[in-house]
Amino acid sequence: MWLSAIKLAVQAGSHIYKNRQETKMLMSDAQKRHAEKMAKGEAEYQGKLLEARQSDWKDEFILLLLSAPIVLLAKCNFSSNTSRNFRSGIKLFLWESLHLFMDLRQQI
Repeated sequence: MWLSAIKLAVQAGSHIYKNRQETKMLMSDAQKRHAEKMAKGEAEYQGKLLEARQSDWKDEFILLLLSAPIVLLAKCNFSSNTSRNFRSGIKLFLWESLHLFMDLRQQI
């Protein structure tokens, strides 16, 4: 009984190992064929697209632009010596920034 269970486990393990090795070989062949197509010009080089996305600074700029008023508003709320006019000015700036952002999103 134990012997047949061990034999079954070994067979299952060897089958899984064989399938993984075949998958690795097929993925390697697919990468090779894709590289050949890129070299011939039949397929676009995808590395440049990834590099362009990674060096894109516009998203970070918008994030800083929208988060700066929030940080200032939080500082004003936790600071006791800040005047009420400054707080209302920051709140107004935050509100206008939000509307500007929503208008830009609708245009895209």
